[in-house]
Amino acid sequence: MTLPYPHVGDRQGDFLSNLNSGENWDLIIVAAEYRPAIQGEFWSVITDLVNTKKTAVIAEVWYLDLFGGGQIAGLLAQCGVRVQRDWDLAESIYWLIPDDPLFTTPNVVPALIHYNRFWGSQAGDLI
Repeated sequence: MTLPYPHVGDRQGDFLSNLNSGENWDLIIVAAEYRPAIQGEFWSVITDLVNTKKTAVIAEVWYLDLFGGGQIAGLLAQCGVRVQRDWDLAESIYWLIPDDPLFTTPNVVPALIHYNRFWGSQAGDLI
């Protein structure tokens, strides 16, 4: 779509400056696969933007087991989720109702079984 957007990469200070700039953001994307510094004040500012400006958020964070009780907890609660625990090793996932439209529309989603693990631990967080 060639829409202009700021991309700050790993520059966390620039990210926070953009969040605090007063801009009316349509969407904030947090791709923090292993950047636990995106915590605390960041989530407070993001939660405020969600609540006051109706900004949408996509967040990829793998460290909720460490910080899920912090300032991100309010945002998670608004989404109806909370951190359960760390998910050390991924288990196979079987569909109880494999013909449910959730798993068949618009595409068939195969069960997540017998896969090759990329990481030896830290499969994610259970929420």
